[in-house]
Amino acid sequence: MLHPGPDPAYSASMRLRHSPVLCTAAAAAVLSVACVTTPLPGVPVQDADAAAVQGCTWIADLEVNAMRDSGSPAADLQRVKELLLSEARARGATHLVVTERDLRFALALARGSAYRCG
Repeated sequence: MLHPGPDPAYSASMRLRHSPVLCTAAAAAVLSVACVTTPLPGVPVQDADAAAVQGCTWIADLEVNAMRDSGSPAADLQRVKELLLSEARARGATHLVVTERDLRFALALARGSAYRCG
């Protein structure tokens, strides 16, 4: 014997009954993520040391790589630092502690930790 399938009236009533709960939960999740990752308008990310971020909220450890194409090692290192600052800003950070900048073969590399202070 074949199963007749779900009762359409029951399925519709369950969708209507649970839709406000699902919508509220989805809206809360979206808003909480937006609050964490939204950059503060007009606030530049500051290059900081570990002492300056005491009491701040850690956001993420970051790493960026870029091709070495300027012909100047100093310019390549500065460029990856600026890319790292941009990545920190995109994640809502106010401060960045740069932990490493290095030149490796054809790549420039920068690593750091992003924080939100204040």
